[in-house]
Amino acid sequence: MASTIATLCARADPAIVNWTVTIPMDPAVLPETTLQLSLSPHWLALRFSTLSPQSHHLVCRYRPRLLEQLERLPQLPHGIDIEVL
Repeated sequence: MASTIATLCARADPAIVNWTVTIPMDPAVLPETTLQLSLSPHWLALRFSTLSPQSHHLVCRYRPRLLEQLERLPQLPHGIDIEVL
């Protein structure tokens, strides 16, 4: 997932200061879940919204690992926030 997020961020037009996109997650992996990705030159915010208890548990479980992987990518901003709703 970290590489997919990095690819989306790399494709952002640098002329746009802030942008947000909402992506439905694969229902076979994270049912009833969307990801809202917001990017600026200084921060990246990921907001997972789900109605599924299983998806909520899975995202919470792997949140630290995803954050660690994203923080290692030099093309991403230094301020990264991951929230699960």
